[in-house]
Amino acid sequence: MLRVEFATTECEMRQDEIRAELHRCICPDSMLETMRKDFNANSICLHGGDLTETPFVYERVRKEGWCVKLRLLKYNGKPVSLEQYVRDWRAFSDETMEVWLGTYKKRNMEVCVKELCSDVVSRAKLGLFPCLTPDMDCYNFKNGSLRWDGTDLVFTPDHWPSPSLYYFDCDYNRDDTILPYFDSIFDTQGIVGEQKEAILAHFGRLLSRQGTPPPPPPLTPSTELTRLPLWQGTSGAAS
Repeated sequence: MLRVEFATTECEMRQDEIRAELHRCICPDSMLETMRKDFNANSICLHGGDLTETPFVYERVRKEGWCVKLRLLKYNGKPVSLEQYVRDWRAFSDETMEVWLGTYKKRNMEVCVKELCSDVVSRAKLGLFPCLTPDMDCYNFKNGSLRWDGTDLVFTPDHWPSPSLYYFDCDYNRDDTILPYFDSIFDTQGIVGEQKEAILAHFGRLLSRQGTPPPPPPLTPSTELTRLPLWQGTSGAAS
């Protein structure tokens, strides 16, 4: 992300390059278009399930040009809201401050920030602003994606069709377990063969619903008896 790199690099030449690239995103006649280009330049987006008036900003983690994961954008360990991002953009440089003042004149800053964020969210809902919704059934690896299609886990090598909340920085091998170091747990416990396969099968069942709960049994005189108040006996009224 360019803004993160700008804040962390000590190379003034690189800072000048980043500043120039971000300034190229400025559209003097449209603050919305400026924000759209700035989001793309910084590889960030909104979350499709968080399009409130004050959503949070997400990073797009890339692998060979594909977006493989979404994660919250954080400054100093704290998530960044859209309002905070707009405020930081405004104060990023003399040029951005000049554009902001030229756009909103002497209007109240709080009101202008809220209006711009509301416009951004409205445009995101129309698909006209960088916004993604991660696939909860997708697990991305270095060598491709593993996806639950409703019936089975399907692995597609060298292809990442949608971003996920999960990205594992290792290769997936169908003949091995999914996560690194996972086999060592079984080895340490001495679990092998059919016992290991049965445990892994139960892990797989956690990825899907296993039917619906059975209906309650019909009431019988015996079950009705157990529903009596605790103070009421079966042989007559309490004394």
